[in-house]
Amino acid sequence: MQSPYINYIGKMEVFNSVPPDELKPYIESYVFFENTHITNDKYLKVVSNGKVEMFIYYNNSNIIITNGKKEITLTHFIVGIFELKNALHIKPVTKSACLSGVIVTFNFRGVCQFLGLPVKSFTNKVVRLETVFGKKSKTLIDKISNAPCNQHSEEVLNKFFLNELKHV
Repeated sequence: MQSPYINYIGKMEVFNSVPPDELKPYIESYVFFENTHITNDKYLKVVSNGKVEMFIYYNNSNIIITNGKKEITLTHFIVGIFELKNALHIKPVTKSACLSGVIVTFNFRGVCQFLGLPVKSFTNKVVRLETVFGKKSKTLIDKISNAPCNQHSEEVLNKFFLNELKHV
């Protein structure tokens, strides 16, 4: 029996990047991804990696997230550490067969610095980007969504987070 993850991850192109030295104490990595073969509409159970991550999906991609009976559809959000007893399920949704976006992985110091809350506040939670960054999140999302390449998106993220460091 083939794993359902193979249908998503097996054909996914991934570009990993590390932030500049000024951001390394706060952000572990940026992961840009694109899968042009999304055909499955099943929910997948997410296994926690013990990290707090920010997700931004673009090109008409989004995720339906369920935790118990509640179901929400999001294109940009922060997901916290989920305990095994608190299962989080996701289902990618696209207008085409393409799922693309970027994941920003924060370390513990970065969660406190950029998100303004202790890591414990993000345990078993999915938080909308606007809740944390307010109106600035819309500008960030627009710039990343309209970036011509991953390198430009990475520059946008670096500028955004460096600017956030200056205002804290």
